[in-house]
Amino acid sequence: MKKIFSFTLLLLGLFLVSCDKGVKTTAEITIKTITPARDSVYISLDVVDVDKEITEGSVTALIKEENVEVQRKAVEAIMDDDNEKVIGYKVEITGLKVGAQYSLEIFATIDKQLHTFVKETFKTSTAGSSINDPKYISTVEEFLLMETDNKAFYKLSNDLDFEGVDYRTIFVRTRFEGNFDGAGFTIKNLKINDRSTYTSLFGRINGTITNLKIDNMTITLEGVNKHSQYIGLLVGRHQGTIENVEITNSQISTNFNYTGKLYLGGVVGYADSDSKINNVDADIVINVQSTTQTEFFIGGLVGYLNASNIEESNVNVSISLENSYKSIVGGVVGFSNTTVNRPSRILKTKANATMNLSTVIRYNRTSQETSEPESIEVIVGGLVGKTIQTEVKESIAISSVNINKARVIAVGKNSNLLVISGLVGILKNNSSLDNTYYDMTVKTNILEEELKDFFNQVYITGAFNWSSTINKASGKMNVDVVNFAPIMQITPLNGVIIETPETPLSSNGDYFSSNIKVENVVYVDKALLVVELDPDLHTFEVRELLLTKTLMDNYYTSEFVKENIN
Repeated sequence: MKKIFSFTLLLLGLFLVSCDKGVKTTAEITIKTITPARDSVYISLDVVDVDKEITEGSVTALIKEENVEVQRKAVEAIMDDDNEKVIGYKVEITGLKVGAQYSLEIFATIDKQLHTFVKETFKTSTAGSSINDPKYISTVEEFLLMETDNKAFYKLSNDLDFEGVDYRTIFVRTRFEGNFDGAGFTIKNLKINDRSTYTSLFGRINGTITNLKIDNMTITLEGVNKHSQYIGLLVGRHQGTIENVEITNSQISTNFNYTGKLYLGGVVGYADSDSKINNVDADIVINVQSTTQTEFFIGGLVGYLNASNIEESNVNVSISLENSYKSIVGGVVGFSNTTVNRPSRILKTKANATMNLSTVIRYNRTSQETSEPESIEVIVGGLVGKTIQTEVKESIAISSVNINKARVIAVGKNSNLLVISGLVGILKNNSSLDNTYYDMTVKTNILEEELKDFFNQVYITGAFNWSSTINKASGKMNVDVVNFAPIMQITPLNGVIIETPETPLSSNGDYFSSNIKVENVVYVDKALLVVELDPDLHTFEVRELLLTKTLMDNYYTSEFVKENIN
């Protein structure tokens, strides 16, 4: 049966070729570019058919190797999204051999007969097969063509200027699984205004990006969106390695209506399990506005960190948030969590963060478990907003938080919570702090007429709220706030030590303390020595000491922390 079928195809092929010789047409098909990759080829074409002779959908690319058919594929129209007009044609053939010679034919049906318009040959590339034989990129056009070979090794050979380029995020439908070496060169003047599920320079990666500089990049998103958003200057959703990257003079601004979760980071929107971010330096501005039920996860480097590592990185970030629903914000990471029972880790990383908070909670949802209105949490941390199963070691957060609005006007509101901490907003579930330092300033700029519709509870703390394990987590805190909650607790270390705190009208001062028992906490004009008097009764004595350099040096064991605190 198979032989008969093959013989029939052969006869049909001979018939079609013979028909080709007699077809007369005014239609023209020409090839604009043939771009071979290692195991694929991308072809762009022009089709001119004034008299409408070509049967719709019949234009086809045929690939042969040594005169034997390998693949055939229909040519697709390229549409202009703005006016829905055809602006060209393309076809991409994948699954080819590396470094192989192929022939190409472009044919179409005219008056029920096949006509061959183009015959060409090409050879797939070997460049990009290894780190020692990369594909060199010297133009913006070559950069955009990386999508045609998502597993190759690439290397910049000069700076790339995207000024005037209508950039749309690459690697949205497929992931980049290769290696991109910036070689110390800069991608500059890149602007993204086109919104998609993944909005960034690279939409999704499961590969490596190294030795790259980015300067003057902006993402500006407005309007209505129907999908969860993964927004970052470098990567939207990351599951690979990012190393030796510097981002300067760049900004992300969003103001759109959307109900759902939004993962936004200065560098990476969402870091999937086993991702690595090493030696990244970022100087960026993030402005976020929403009057809808958008749940934000915002971080200076990463919006959401899932069982991944950040090491030896630094961020200088200004974050302005105007939100109407629950949000988690951090100078380095918004929410650090794990879904695979492996901890996330943050090591030798520093944040210098200015955060402007304007919160008016307009919405809540009904819990499916209790059928009651859900709790609303707005959590801010100088280093991380919230952690679950996360190890934070030898890291520093210098933060300034300005509270401009803090109201809850949602109908049927249940318990709601505003947390602001120098290191981690909420530290939970087997998380730990070790050799960490904070320097936090908190101020309220709330107009008198806005002092109503309070949050139920407000915690402003030096290091963290709740806890798992802490060791040498200390710093200083300067707080100058008005009373804007029925329960408002201001403490130098942990926000839930005191179960029934007095509500202060104001608090203005410097604090420096830690959870250690008999060691000095020094780095302000005054220091606190916490001494455990009786381990069985858990009684303590707090003694005030004078600042000495010796006390400070003896407290921290991390040279990174000692060198980087002021």
